[in-house]
Amino acid sequence: MKKNRLVIALGGNALGNTPGEQLEKAKACAELLADLTERGYELILAHGNGPQVGMINLGLAYAAGKGVIQAEMPLAECTALSQGYIGFHLQNALQAAMKRRGIKKEVATLLTQVEVDPSDPAFLNPTKPVGAFYTKEEAERQEEAGYVMKEDAGLPRHRMAFGLERATCCFIYRPQASFSSSIGSLFWGGRHFTMLEI
Repeated sequence: MKKNRLVIALGGNALGNTPGEQLEKAKACAELLADLTERGYELILAHGNGPQVGMINLGLAYAAGKGVIQAEMPLAECTALSQGYIGFHLQNALQAAMKRRGIKKEVATLLTQVEVDPSDPAFLNPTKPVGAFYTKEEAERQEEAGYVMKEDAGLPRHRMAFGLERATCCFIYRPQASFSSSIGSLFWGGRHFTMLEI
């Protein structure tokens, strides 16, 4: 029997604003995903990470400002950290949901990167807000440090990330570690993510 494959996009905001909220939402999501698994679908779940990467970036920036760590962590590394812990929560929740149902399939988390064209005009107008809102004075200091700051939703200024920067993690499960086929492309949120053969 040929398996049907579903690609599911889950927005970062759907996962809550704290690790605790995310864990609970991941468990609820995993039950729905396990339902699809029982119906014979192979799943590929791609997710956003806006609130999560912002939280990580803010925490590390705060620690750097207090001298607890030597320097702020670059956004690309904060993104990788968010991919890891979101994937960790989703993978564990789905594995547990499937185990309770007697489904013997594996779940894997993949950290992904996107290659972008450095001359893409989107870099001239970054659009993704990251982290906290800043007062006008704080925003001016951020701009002096080289960050692009914009008002967001009529609220005080917000640090912006470049619209085409690395963005997501996906996790995939397949029957008994049979990773023989390839995945072409995922499309969502106006971005095109090319996945490597696995």
